[in-house]
Amino acid sequence: MDTVLQIPNTGSFLLKDAENGTMSIQLNPRSFTILRQAIIDGTSLPENSPDFENRFNRGALQIFLERDPSVYDFALEVFVKIHQNCNEFKQVALHDLPQIGEYTPNHGFLSHELLTRLRLDALAQDGTQDPRSALVELLDRLEDLSRDASNLSEQSATMNRHIQEFKVNTSGNYGEVKRLTKHWERAKMSDEEWHMRVGAKTKEMENEMVALEQKATDLDRQYQRAPSEDTPVWSFMKGISDALASTFNIKSDILRSREMLERDLKDLKRRYDELSDESEQQKQKFSEADGSIKTLQNNMHDLCDHSLEVATAIEDVNKAASRLVTDNEYLSQKLQYLHDDIEDDSKLEKKLSKVLNSKREEITECHSMWIDVRRAGEKFRNGV
Repeated sequence: MDTVLQIPNTGSFLLKDAENGTMSIQLNPRSFTILRQAIIDGTSLPENSPDFENRFNRGALQIFLERDPSVYDFALEVFVKIHQNCNEFKQVALHDLPQIGEYTPNHGFLSHELLTRLRLDALAQDGTQDPRSALVELLDRLEDLSRDASNLSEQSATMNRHIQEFKVNTSGNYGEVKRLTKHWERAKMSDEEWHMRVGAKTKEMENEMVALEQKATDLDRQYQRAPSEDTPVWSFMKGISDALASTFNIKSDILRSREMLERDLKDLKRRYDELSDESEQQKQKFSEADGSIKTLQNNMHDLCDHSLEVATAIEDVNKAASRLVTDNEYLSQKLQYLHDDIEDDSKLEKKLSKVLNSKREEITECHSMWIDVRRAGEKFRNGV
């Protein structure tokens, strides 16, 4: 999770209009897009201990967590749990959410021609359509609609269970991330402490290099003053005594000492550069882990809030579908009674006209709710 996800407060809500009592589903398609990306980010976290340790080197990080090295294992546990939670939800539910519109009926009952196609206006007003055939047609359509609503209710209930479980797990993950952040901040070495520690080591090596460079300068001066073996002074001293001649630093001896000094100085500079590079790499690795902890807390806060909104979305679709099932069954029972118990077409026409007039608002609302459910499904799909 390299970026902080800013989740807008745009969920799905089942609203009841105060004036006409109708229900409608409102869904911002960006909500599902952001939830989907947050879950993908969660699955990109380390999935197991080896993966975590490969990504966040234990030795490098525990140098910075010397006050409490066990925080490293706590971080490992939290990261892996979040990965597992997001991955499980992705496997069982994330793919199904965009399919919510597929569970809505795709027949004429959904069209804008609902009333005119069934000629309910004409039937209710002047009986221009054969009442029994219209009743049979309406019963058939209600049967189809009830089946579709039942399928949608069952599917959305399953989705709702998955997302409710995900919401609970995400809330628990968020609590663990907050605890991890507190422990991490208490255990970690500050930038000032790190610079002081590295600075002490590099300063010691810098002083050693200065001392070696001073020795090299002294040897250079001695070399300039030292007699060569072929000079009269050295020959005179050797003539007196080999021991006396050996007390003079001849150039060959100085050169050998200078070469050894150069090797020591070169080795020290190499170790100095390695220490500087290693310290920089360790600091970079810790900074990456430190940034991941901070980003994770922000992301889990947003994911926790947004999972609640999406849970509300699916729950509302389920409520709409369940209500449609109940309303359709109730209307079907009334119409079936007319069909079975009234043989006279003129009486049937009057009774049917009365029922349809009394249920006109519910039928229109039912049509509107199906349209809203289908639109919600389209918005889920558009968010993929």
